[in-house]
Amino acid sequence: MLKKYVYFPNIYTVFYCIFAFLKKIMSDKQVKKNWFVVYTKPRHEKKSAALLQASGVEVYLPLRKELRSWSDRKKWVEMPLFPSYLFVNILHEDFKKVAGSYGIVKFIYSEGKPALIREEEIFAIKKIAEMPSNIAIEVSDDTLNMGDEVLVRKGPLAGLKVKLIEFKGKSRIAVEISNLAKTVLVEMDKSYLS
Repeated sequence: MLKKYVYFPNIYTVFYCIFAFLKKIMSDKQVKKNWFVVYTKPRHEKKSAALLQASGVEVYLPLRKELRSWSDRKKWVEMPLFPSYLFVNILHEDFKKVAGSYGIVKFIYSEGKPALIREEEIFAIKKIAEMPSNIAIEVSDDTLNMGDEVLVRKGPLAGLKVKLIEFKGKSRIAVEISNLAKTVLVEMDKSYLS
């Protein structure tokens, strides 16, 4: 008579199978990074950005060249477009890593959740930061009465939809960064707009 043996896998085999199954599920799922805003200590933007990049985090610090004058000289220096703010492109698991980095004070929250910045807004900020230094750019916390939405036909912001406004007596275009509660104002020739 033949004896039937029942195979009982040991605990390591069971855990290995479960781990392999979970790994397969996670690799099939599209894990997407998102852009978030962090607030830094004053004048720590460049150092914090460099340290985050060194630790493998994708960081964007928009800089503009400005002419600064001292009593004995004038010099072009790179200044942050948004003082004390950095944009980080991370997964939710990386929040603690970023929050614990040197110079980082906190994540910016909007409606009780970390402020998520859309890819289009990051693209617009990059285009604005790359504009020549002779074009007047102003970052405003003021609430603005926005006008008609227009398309920029030529120039560094070509292809972007922006809002045309009148601000401080001058005609400007406004690019809103909604979850940051900031508006970037750019003085632009009306011939560039449609």
